[in-house]
Amino acid sequence: MSTKITARSIAARNAIRAEAKLPLVDIALKLAQAARIEQAAAFDNWAEQNRELRRRIEAKVLARARRKRGDPNWWPSGYLSGGGLSFGLVVRKVLKRIYRMRQSLDRRGAGGRASGPWRGD
Repeated sequence: MSTKITARSIAARNAIRAEAKLPLVDIALKLAQAARIEQAAAFDNWAEQNRELRRRIEAKVLARARRKRGDPNWWPSGYLSGGGLSFGLVVRKVLKRIYRMRQSLDRRGAGGRASGPWRGD
C-alpha cells in the first residue's frame, strides 16, 4: 500500500474541497509536510535497524550524566526532572546526527563509511 502524496493527488482533493466550498490546501506546504513525514519514517526505520548503536550511545550518555552528577548509580527517571525525557532526547539527537552524517556520506558515494584518521579505527 502506497501512501505517497503527489501534487496531482493534492490537486484532485482540492477540486473536491472547492466543490464543497471548503478552503483549499496549499500544495507546496502539503508536499513539504509529506516529505518531513517520509524522512522521519526513514530515520525511525534506520534507528530500529541499528539498535546496537542506540544501546552504545545510551551507555555513553548515561556514563556522562553519572560523571556530571557525581552519582555512579544515577538512572534516568521521571518525566521533567532531567531524567527520562531529556535523556531520551539527547540519545535521539546523537542518533539523528549520525544518521544525517551517514546519509551525506552515502550521497557522496562513500558507502556510509567514514574514512580518515578521525574515524576511530
